[in-house]
Amino acid sequence: MMNDNLEHKQYFFASLNEQQKRHFVALEANELGYHGVTIISKLYNVHLHTIRLGQKELIEKKELSDKRIRKSGGGRKKK
Repeated sequence: MMNDNLEHKQYFFASLNEQQKRHFVALEANELGYHGVTIISKLYNVHLHTIRLGQKELIEKKELSDKRIRKSGGGRKKK
């Protein structure tokens, strides 16, 4: 079912930013088909909703940005 290079994929996965991780696990889940989301969730320790969000972003063809990972305006507010 899974490739023999799972360790290599997990090592690569650890080096990605948040958005890239979502897209990577979404692609892996899509490749597995039925129950792919559940299997990938367990292998990469990622929440099911994160994978589904990645799948949605791929369907909408959301482009990867090299500028900001998170939306502006987050975090603690200044006093």
